[in-house]
Amino acid sequence: MRWIPSEDCFTYTFNPRKDLLPVIQDDHIPTKREILKILIQDCWTTGMAWDEPVNEELFGRWKRWTSFFSLLNTIRIPGCYIRTSSEENQNLQIHVFVDASEMAYCCVIYFRLEINGNVEVSLVASKTKVAPLKTLSIPKLELKAAVLGVRLMNTVISSHTLTFSRRYLWSDSTTVLAWIQSEHRRYPKFVAVRIGEILMTSEQQEWKWVPTKLNTADEGTKWKSEPNFRSDSPWFRGPNFLHEAANYWPEQRRFTTTLEEVCPSFVYTPAAPSLKVSSFSCWVELNRTVAHAIRFIRNLRRKRNSMPLELDVLQQEELNEAEQTLWKIVQAESFPSEISILKKLKGRQIHDTQSCQNQARSTKHGPSSTKMVCCVNAVE
Repeated sequence: MRWIPSEDCFTYTFNPRKDLLPVIQDDHIPTKREILKILIQDCWTTGMAWDEPVNEELFGRWKRWTSFFSLLNTIRIPGCYIRTSSEENQNLQIHVFVDASEMAYCCVIYFRLEINGNVEVSLVASKTKVAPLKTLSIPKLELKAAVLGVRLMNTVISSHTLTFSRRYLWSDSTTVLAWIQSEHRRYPKFVAVRIGEILMTSEQQEWKWVPTKLNTADEGTKWKSEPNFRSDSPWFRGPNFLHEAANYWPEQRRFTTTLEEVCPSFVYTPAAPSLKVSSFSCWVELNRTVAHAIRFIRNLRRKRNSMPLELDVLQQEELNEAEQTLWKIVQAESFPSEISILKKLKGRQIHDTQSCQNQARSTKHGPSSTKMVCCVNAVE
């Protein structure tokens, strides 16, 4: 990089080192060691050796990439963000654009200053990352781009002494915007954690929707026929709508719901008891059958914990436990509403008889169930 004082701008000169000249020659087929970024990621997926020449498909992409080196000389980066004096910077805004594709995700930041109808927009910073080898959905990659944009925005703000009147964060992903605008705890940890980080340093109303064709971050996520390095390109001067009044900006819609990555919800419906009392001729037979069933369940747990099994004859304590279990089954079938009330009270003693009567009247058992509710302790 070099500075041109007469233009007060920075530019690049492409003068590769002598040891790099053989690598970019037209007839040189690079090895995995010489490939960078997205290309090296594709090399890893092929399983090729470190010093093995790349295949024909990767070689074509490599030559396409190296052919852009000569265009670096055309880049002009102004030495100053804004030409207006700092005393007039009362309406300085920061705009963050984020985007993602299957290959990469990107964010780019601009300063926008409007004074007396004149607008100045300047490129400040950008960052691009290669998509992970583990396949992620496009919405998840868009979410990672949003996190990258928030982090870069915080770095830019903390690195400058400027005061910003407004902050705008733009995304063309309606799914990400819906995640940000809705309750993020509805979603899996991958989404919830990243939305939580986004909302720690940005507000929901700061996130805006932008059409893909106006999202300049899209330039950093896809292979183009040829990059536009001119100073008046959208990448350097920002999207055209930023140079217009706010009422000409993309029309906003509110995205609050999405079915993408929603955590599954389960509805619990108590199943009918599988025990058919009518199949038993006497109480003793029924009680002993339930006791054997309880012992069987207990033995399964003991076997899992490598403990000795209970194989002796039934003990009196087991018969008592079976009897209590039968009473619980009968009560659950006969008084479901009252048991629900008791569980809600969670072990608290019931003293207010009138409140008990009011709760019991709403049940199908009427006053007859009031005595039971008011005379027992609520249990879990």
